[in-house]
Amino acid sequence: LAAVVAGHAMRTTKVGITLHTAAVQLASAFLTTVATLGVVAAVASVLPDIPVVGEYLPNLGPFLSVVAMHGITNREDNGTIKEIVNGCILAGMAYDAVIVEGVSFALDVDTILGNITLVFLLYVTYQALDNARRAIWDL
Repeated sequence: LAAVVAGHAMRTTKVGITLHTAAVQLASAFLTTVATLGVVAAVASVLPDIPVVGEYLPNLGPFLSVVAMHGITNREDNGTIKEIVNGCILAGMAYDAVIVEGVSFALDVDTILGNITLVFLLYVTYQALDNARRAIWDL
């Protein structure tokens, strides 16, 4: 709904970049990402309440966030501004995951899931930055 309100037609690649469309694409890019990650956070907060066999359900929030960003990043008809915003958001997420939090090699379920999520995050970040590079060079 946020993408529709922010002007889906103006954030696609079919419209040239003007000051107005760049502002709408920027607002749409952030609104779409925030709305999607908000839904992911709401779903992830409900998951621990689901009974499972074993001790507990591992924290799937970060993994679901990367899956959502993968869907946003690889969607068709993303505008140039949207591609750049996706690349910046994912680069920030990757920086935080690798540099700030670091990598652990403990052999527990949360750490293994975290490392799988980190590898997937780095792959999606590469895709987003490559999409942004192509969008910039295709202007």
